[in-house]
Amino acid sequence: MRNSEGYKDPTAGAAIASVRRQEKRRRKEEKREQKTGEGSHAGESEGTELKRPQAGAGNA
Repeated sequence: MRNSEGYKDPTAGAAIASVRRQEKRRRKEEKREQKTGEGSHAGESEGTELKRPQAGAGNA
């Protein structure tokens, strides 16, 4: 990268590279969570709720 005066600016390049690495790492972790989340928590987020006793159903 170059600064506004046209000189090479390694600081800006390093900062952008750091952000790109962080984004890549975050995407990789999200992908891993999706894969592991499907296997270990199967059905947990798809319409399965804890069933509570209905009021007046003999459970006072």
